[in-house]
Amino acid sequence: MLSVRNAVVAATILLVLSILTSLLSMVREPDSDGMGNDSFGTQGHGYRGLFETLDELEVEVNREFAPPDSARLAAGTVVFLNPAATIVATEPTYLTALLSWVNEGGRIVVALSDLDDFRMKMMLAQMKETPPTFLDAIDLQGVGLIGGESAVDKRRIARRRRSGNSSRDAESIAGDMLDMMNAPLRLLQDVTVTVEGDFKDVHGVVNRLTVPADGVASLVCDQPPDGSVTWTVGDEVRILAARFKRGAGEIVVISDPLLLTNRLIARSDNSILAARLLAPSGQSVLFDEFYHGLGVRGQPLYLLTHLSYASATIGILIVLGLSTWRKAVFPGPPLPDDRVRRRDIREYVNAMARFFSEGNRGRGRLVEELRNGVLRQLSIEMGLPPDTTDVDRIATVMARKEPQRAKLLQDATQSVNQAIQSRRRWSQSETLDTMRRMSACL
Repeated sequence: MLSVRNAVVAATILLVLSILTSLLSMVREPDSDGMGNDSFGTQGHGYRGLFETLDELEVEVNREFAPPDSARLAAGTVVFLNPAATIVATEPTYLTALLSWVNEGGRIVVALSDLDDFRMKMMLAQMKETPPTFLDAIDLQGVGLIGGESAVDKRRIARRRRSGNSSRDAESIAGDMLDMMNAPLRLLQDVTVTVEGDFKDVHGVVNRLTVPADGVASLVCDQPPDGSVTWTVGDEVRILAARFKRGAGEIVVISDPLLLTNRLIARSDNSILAARLLAPSGQSVLFDEFYHGLGVRGQPLYLLTHLSYASATIGILIVLGLSTWRKAVFPGPPLPDDRVRRRDIREYVNAMARFFSEGNRGRGRLVEELRNGVLRQLSIEMGLPPDTTDVDRIATVMARKEPQRAKLLQDATQSVNQAIQSRRRWSQSETLDTMRRMSACL
């Protein structure tokens, strides 16, 4: 049955369930439901295929949602697949701190995209100084990307030229987003690649790669890299991957992250190139998801894994608990239930007697009621009908077992009847004496 109380209880239960569901969604891995361009992504632009390929090759592969910390990293490879330029611009310190880890033998593999990020353009418009790029943060000055414009990118540029405005206004951003959602799948082509320089892990095992047919980005370097994977278009040599030594470690830059996506990973020698670049000696691989924004969006409870934040949280909870306990009112033991006790016949008679005794005219009525009550009780006791008023009949039945009591009943009743008929006013002593004589018959 619907009532106010039931409605309040139902609303409270729904509130608690919604809070628990929200907490569970925050605790679980922020996988974007497989729709993102990260190592969880199962769509064509994701990298789940790369992650599972390395896992099948029995390479120790993990994901990291916290900012990369060189003090906690073991020897191996840290992979950055198309990191968000906005997060890199605001959090470059973690990348710069990795350089000492690389010099001690660590490896960084990064695949960058030269797509025009409208959020980055909006950030640049609001900042006075140009923020560092990913390559600047890892000390790779002189290395950049060119080309790679897809059909969508070309439509963007053409639209800006027609409007005569190269800035990123709201209309231009809306048009770019519409183009991205409605863009068809990019055509693919197989190209023959050449491995040059000190790139022994790729020599002889990577010959052909599948790349987008409408344009794939290539690297440009002021200084020649220590090793490279190139392909030739006419007389132009384009660099798809380059290796840069840094102390005991190295940094590998891939020109276009599309080469490692789910759509291309199984084609030609793309999977071989990916495995040789990420884990050439079978070392562990760590996919960074912090610079994809997963750690920022989906793991607010991650702060509790740090001792400082966890200590502060526990301290606040203790203070709140003590304050609540100090101001709380603790009830004592429960009071016994008040049981309603029904009056017995004696209490009823006494109450009525006190009521009738207030006036001398009512005392005769009291004696008369007492007589009727005694006769009724004796009739029930002798097995006669309760409304029997014949004293001789009651006395005859009683005399069979108790003749003296029967004689007493007849004498008392006769005396009371005479007194009731003769007296209009009763004194207290006369009333009490008559009541005692009738009560003695019980």
